[in-house]
Amino acid sequence: EIFMTHNRDLSGRHVVQLAKILSQIDTSMIAMAAECNERWRFLRSTAHSELFSAQALESFSQIRLEKAKEMLDFLASKDGEVVKISDILLATSANIMSNAMVSQDIVSWKNIGEVRRCIRRLLEFGIPGLADLFPAIGCLDFWTKQKAVECTRILRETWIDIVSKRRGGRADVAFSSRDFLDVLIENSFDDYQIYNLL
Repeated sequence: EIFMTHNRDLSGRHVVQLAKILSQIDTSMIAMAAECNERWRFLRSTAHSELFSAQALESFSQIRLEKAKEMLDFLASKDGEVVKISDILLATSANIMSNAMVSQDIVSWKNIGEVRRCIRRLLEFGIPGLADLFPAIGCLDFWTKQKAVECTRILRETWIDIVSKRRGGRADVAFSSRDFLDVLIENSFDDYQIYNLL
C-alpha cells in the first residue's frame, strides 16, 4: 500500500537550504527536487535513456577509447617528468562525461588545476549550513545566499559559451549524432535549467 498507492505522499526528502534559494533548481536537478513530481520523472527518464541506458553506454565506447588514448599519449609526452596522476585521471573522466553530454572537451591538460578547484568548490555547496540544522534562522543565513550566488556564477561560466553556440547552430543535426544537450534544447529547457543539469 505504501509503495504502490501512497509512495508520492510518503517520499518526502530533505533538500538543503541552498536549493531553496536558487531559483528553478528544483525543476532542473534530479537530486535537488523537493518532490517526485512529473517533471522529476521526466528528468530521470531522460537522463537514463540518453546517458545511462545500455545503448547510450555502448555508443560512448569510442569516446572512452579516444580519451584513454589521449591520456596515454599525454603521459608518454611527459616521460621522465613528475605528473600528478589524480589530475590526469580527473581530466580524462571529465572529458569522457562532457563528450557524452555536449560532444566536446571541457578540460585541457593546461587547466586541470583550475577545474579541480572548481569541482571542489561545487561539492562544498552541498555541505549543509546552519539553516539546514535550524530552519527557523533561514532568513538570516547570508552565508548560504552567498554560496548560491557563487554556485550560479560557476555553473554559468562553465556552460554559457557551449549552450549559446549550440542554440545558434546544429539545428539540422542527425538523430544518431545528437547528444544530451541537443535533447535538452529540443525539450525547451531554458539556459539556467541546462546549466544545472550539465
